[in-house]
Amino acid sequence: MIPFTDAHTHRDPHDPGILALRNLDSPQELPAPPCPGILLSAGIHPRDIGKYDLETLEACLDTHCCAAVGECGLDRTAEADFACQEACFLRHAELADARSLPLVIHCVRAYPEIIRLKKRWKNTVPWIIHGFRGNAETARELLKHGFALSLSPVWLRHAETLHPEIAEAGFLLETDDGEESLPELYERAARLAGTAPDELRERIHKIFTGIFQHE
Repeated sequence: MIPFTDAHTHRDPHDPGILALRNLDSPQELPAPPCPGILLSAGIHPRDIGKYDLETLEACLDTHCCAAVGECGLDRTAEADFACQEACFLRHAELADARSLPLVIHCVRAYPEIIRLKKRWKNTVPWIIHGFRGNAETARELLKHGFALSLSPVWLRHAETLHPEIAEAGFLLETDDGEESLPELYERAARLAGTAPDELRERIHKIFTGIFQHE
């Protein structure tokens, strides 16, 4: 059976029916020995800028054979100077391009800036907005500029409809650091998208493996 895929989590799922991208909480974290179904990502969160250096991140990416760079990004609520956030984010983009790895992006109140940077960057690797909870117009702009969207579990739990733009383009699902059940998130997303749960699971699995190149 095709596994559920969790595009962003901070825990090991310990479930053979789940394929997950687990985000290391810091570049200094020592993860458990790798096991089937768990891929790793590492980055410097906007709230941790100045706490970790990029050399430590580079070593982490290579030591743990990470499948993605991030989460990283721009956050208007973080204490770090916004110009410093942009510089740190672009350095992550360089690391992702150099390793041909997708970039997992945390973005709070800064979608226009993220879009501007992507247009300027002309990157060749996927950029994924993790925890997306924006409106239809924001979704439309992000999709138009080539971003992939991973939907916030909190947003999905309270959503009454799924933006048609997202349903048509395809999306990822994630548990992030919450307690939501991944199968329940899939069931709710399938209802909102008007598709069968098994069909949605297959579609998301195809998107996930296409981005993160899981064999």
